[in-house]
Amino acid sequence: MKPIADLLTPERIVDLDTVQKSDALLTLTCLIARFSAIPDADLLLQRIIEREALMSTGIGIGIAVPHTRLDGITDFVIALGRSKTGIEYDALDGKPVHLIFMIIAPEISRSEYLKLLARITVRLKDRTFYDAIMTADLPTDIYNLLARDA
Repeated sequence: MKPIADLLTPERIVDLDTVQKSDALLTLTCLIARFSAIPDADLLLQRIIEREALMSTGIGIGIAVPHTRLDGITDFVIALGRSKTGIEYDALDGKPVHLIFMIIAPEISRSEYLKLLARITVRLKDRTFYDAIMTADLPTDIYNLLARDA
Protein backbone atom coordinates (compact mmCIF):
# COMPACT_ATOMS: atom_id res chain seq x y z
CA MET A 1 0.00 0.00 0.00
CA LYS A 2 1.29 3.42 -0.95
CA PRO A 3 2.00 6.04 1.72
CA ILE A 4 -0.87 8.44 2.38
CA ALA A 5 1.14 11.37 0.98
CA ASP A 6 1.40 9.57 -2.38
CA LEU A 7 -2.41 9.66 -2.66
CA LEU A 8 -2.76 13.31 -1.70
CA THR A 9 -1.38 16.57 -3.07
CA PRO A 10 -1.03 19.98 -1.41
CA GLU A 11 -3.66 21.26 -3.89
CA ARG A 12 -6.19 18.85 -2.36
CA ILE A 13 -5.67 20.18 1.19
CA VAL A 14 -7.91 23.07 2.21
CA ASP A 15 -9.00 25.05 5.24
CA LEU A 16 -12.78 24.90 5.38
CA ASP A 17 -14.68 28.03 6.33
CA THR A 18 -18.09 26.40 6.77
CA VAL A 19 -19.89 24.82 9.70
CA GLN A 20 -22.14 22.75 7.42
CA LYS A 21 -21.32 19.14 6.55
CA SER A 22 -22.92 19.46 3.09
CA ASP A 23 -20.76 22.49 2.21
CA ALA A 24 -17.60 20.72 3.39
CA LEU A 25 -18.40 17.63 1.30
CA LEU A 26 -19.11 19.81 -1.75
CA THR A 27 -15.81 21.66 -1.33
CA LEU A 28 -13.80 18.44 -1.06
CA THR A 29 -15.51 16.74 -4.02
CA CYS A 30 -14.85 19.84 -6.15
CA LEU A 31 -11.18 19.79 -5.11
CA ILE A 32 -10.89 16.15 -6.09
CA ALA A 33 -12.59 16.74 -9.43
CA ARG A 34 -10.39 19.76 -10.14
CA PHE A 35 -7.04 18.24 -9.15
CA SER A 36 -7.32 14.57 -10.10
CA ALA A 37 -8.44 12.23 -12.86
CA ILE A 38 -12.03 12.21 -11.54
CA PRO A 39 -13.85 14.71 -13.76
CA ASP A 40 -17.43 14.37 -12.50
CA ALA A 41 -17.84 16.25 -9.21
CA ASP A 42 -21.63 15.80 -9.29
CA LEU A 43 -21.41 12.01 -9.47
CA LEU A 44 -18.73 11.96 -6.81
CA LEU A 45 -20.82 14.13 -4.47
CA GLN A 46 -23.86 11.92 -5.08
CA ARG A 47 -21.87 8.80 -4.15
CA ILE A 48 -20.44 10.45 -1.02
CA ILE A 49 -23.92 11.58 0.09
CA GLU A 50 -25.33 8.10 -0.54
CA ARG A 51 -22.58 6.64 1.66
CA GLU A 52 -23.25 9.22 4.41
CA ALA A 53 -26.96 8.29 4.31
CA LEU A 54 -26.04 4.74 5.32
CA MET A 55 -24.10 5.90 8.37
CA SER A 56 -22.10 8.98 9.22
CA THR A 57 -18.40 8.70 8.51
CA GLY A 58 -17.73 11.04 11.42
CA ILE A 59 -15.84 8.53 13.54
CA GLY A 60 -15.44 10.81 16.57
CA ILE A 61 -12.56 12.67 18.21
CA GLY A 62 -12.84 15.41 15.59
CA ILE A 63 -12.33 13.15 12.56
CA ALA A 64 -14.47 12.19 9.56
CA VAL A 65 -13.48 9.91 6.70
CA PRO A 66 -16.11 10.17 3.96
CA HIS A 67 -15.39 7.63 1.28
CA THR A 68 -16.68 5.85 -1.76
CA ARG A 69 -15.50 3.62 -4.56
CA LEU A 70 -15.77 4.53 -8.24
CA ASP A 71 -15.37 2.61 -11.47
CA GLY A 72 -12.87 4.00 -13.92
CA ILE A 73 -10.15 5.14 -11.54
CA THR A 74 -6.94 3.22 -11.13
CA ASP A 75 -5.64 4.49 -7.79
CA PHE A 76 -6.84 6.04 -4.56
CA VAL A 77 -7.42 9.79 -4.39
CA ILE A 78 -7.52 11.70 -1.11
CA ALA A 79 -8.54 15.26 -0.23
CA LEU A 80 -8.20 16.77 3.23
CA GLY A 81 -10.33 19.52 4.73
CA ARG A 82 -9.42 21.18 8.01
CA SER A 83 -11.82 23.25 10.09
CA LYS A 84 -10.44 25.18 13.03
CA THR A 85 -13.95 26.01 14.29
CA GLY A 86 -15.49 22.58 13.72
CA ILE A 87 -18.26 21.24 11.50
CA GLU A 88 -21.52 19.70 12.71
CA TYR A 89 -21.16 16.29 11.10
CA ASP A 90 -23.39 13.85 13.02
CA ALA A 91 -20.22 12.19 14.29
CA LEU A 92 -20.51 9.06 16.41
CA ASP A 93 -19.47 10.98 19.52
CA GLY A 94 -21.80 13.91 18.74
CA LYS A 95 -18.91 16.39 18.63
CA PRO A 96 -17.87 18.68 15.76
CA VAL A 97 -15.39 17.43 13.17
CA HIS A 98 -12.14 19.29 12.49
CA LEU A 99 -10.38 17.00 9.99
CA ILE A 100 -12.12 15.43 7.00
CA PHE A 101 -10.15 12.96 4.91
CA MET A 102 -12.18 12.19 1.77
CA ILE A 103 -11.09 8.95 0.11
CA ILE A 104 -12.05 7.85 -3.38
CA ALA A 105 -11.05 4.30 -4.23
CA PRO A 106 -11.08 2.11 -7.31
CA GLU A 107 -14.12 -0.17 -7.33
CA ILE A 108 -12.01 -3.34 -7.32
CA SER A 109 -9.76 -2.57 -4.35
CA ARG A 110 -11.93 -3.58 -1.40
CA SER A 111 -9.21 -4.93 0.95
CA GLU A 112 -6.74 -2.09 0.23
CA TYR A 113 -9.60 0.36 0.70
CA LEU A 114 -10.34 -0.92 4.19
CA LYS A 115 -6.64 -0.96 5.08
CA LEU A 116 -6.25 2.68 4.00
CA LEU A 117 -9.29 3.72 6.06
CA ALA A 118 -7.83 1.96 9.09
CA ARG A 119 -4.37 3.48 8.57
CA ILE A 120 -5.69 7.02 8.42
CA THR A 121 -7.94 6.48 11.43
CA VAL A 122 -5.23 4.95 13.59
CA ARG A 123 -2.71 7.65 12.67
CA LEU A 124 -5.11 10.50 13.45
CA LYS A 125 -5.96 9.05 16.85
CA ASP A 126 -2.40 10.02 17.84
CA ARG A 127 -3.20 13.40 19.42
CA THR A 128 0.32 14.77 18.85
CA PHE A 129 0.02 14.09 15.12
CA TYR A 130 -3.56 15.40 15.04
CA ASP A 131 -2.50 18.60 16.84
CA ALA A 132 0.42 19.08 14.44
CA ILE A 133 -1.99 18.97 11.49
CA MET A 134 -4.38 21.35 13.24
CA THR A 135 -1.66 23.92 13.96
CA ALA A 136 0.21 23.71 10.64
CA ASP A 137 0.23 27.02 8.79
CA LEU A 138 -0.08 25.98 5.15
CA PRO A 139 -1.39 23.05 3.09
CA THR A 140 2.22 22.25 2.16
CA ASP A 141 3.08 22.00 5.88
CA ILE A 142 0.25 19.50 6.37
CA TYR A 143 1.35 17.58 3.30
CA ASN A 144 4.93 17.46 4.62
CA LEU A 145 3.70 16.09 7.96
CA LEU A 146 1.86 13.33 6.14
CA ALA A 147 4.87 12.67 3.88
CA ARG A 148 7.16 12.26 6.90
CA ASP A 149 4.67 9.84 8.35
CA ALA A 150 4.97 7.47 5.37
